[in-house]
Parts: sequence; C-alpha cells; structure tokens
Amino acid sequence: MRDRPVHSRVWSHCEIVWDVEEDAQIEQSAGNNRVLRLNLKNLGSKPVQVSFRPLVIEAPTAFEPLDAKVPYLAAWPKEAQPWLAATWGVDHDELRLKALAMELRKDTEDVNEVIRRALAKVQAVILGERETLHAGLRASTALDRNGSCTSNANLLAALL
Repeated sequence: MRDRPVHSRVWSHCEIVWDVEEDAQIEQSAGNNRVLRLNLKNLGSKPVQVSFRPLVIEAPTAFEPLDAKVPYLAAWPKEAQPWLAATWGVDHDELRLKALAMELRKDTEDVNEVIRRALAKVQAVILGERETLHAGLRASTALDRNGSCTSNANLLAALL
C-alpha cells in the first residue's frame, strides 16, 4: 500500500485503511456487536486494497486477592442485563450450549469452579476431533467445527 495514497479512519477499537482516492463513506452499527462498512464509490474496475486492524490496549493485570470461592448471585443487577443477552456470536440460548452450561454448573455454586470447568471444556473441544470446515464466529458452531480464536472465545463466553 505504500506506493498508493492511503486513507484511514481510527476508532477507539480499530483502524480501517484503504488505498484509493475515491469518496468513501464509513458506517458503524449501533449496539454491542459493532460492524464497520466501508462504501467506496465510483471505483469501476480499479483494484483496491483495504486493511483492518483491531486496536487493543493491554496492560499488566493482577487479580489478587480473589476469594478462593465465589458464590453465584441470586440475580444479576439490572444494569448488567443488556450485557448478558444472547448475541449472534455468543448464542448461549442455543439448546446444546444451554445443556452444556448447566452440566458445568452441576454440583457447585462456586463461580471460580465453573470458570475452571468451562476453560477445560473449551480446551477439550479445541483439541478434540471436529470438522475441518471453518466454523465462522458463532459459539454453537465451534462445538462441531474448527473455528477462529474469536469463535472459541465466544464458546467460552456462552458457557459462562
């Protein structure tokens, strides 16, 4: 892209770059699952290079001191409810995921234990035999088919 003009736009979570001198419109969806759409006009048959780069701020984190056991809340706070709803990617309302999540909670009320079990289950799924066809990003399809780091993370989130 260095020999061509480069245009970019940066948000708090990503950067999108394109290399043509054309009118561009970028739309960002609302809600928890953000989607960016780059509309380039009047291209005809011009080749275009577009790159997308997620921007993640990472810093050392310490979780000390965590309690050895953490009980589940009787009910989630009202403010947390929108963040716990099933989404297209974290489709925890899918029947197999619901059953597996309940299995992971069997015989324990300890959140930390459920997290350990969920991590172990996702690792077993990742290392186990699955179809080689790429699963996309949904948690439910990651149970049966190889996916990306995102689909595996969505699987973990759905189980928790």
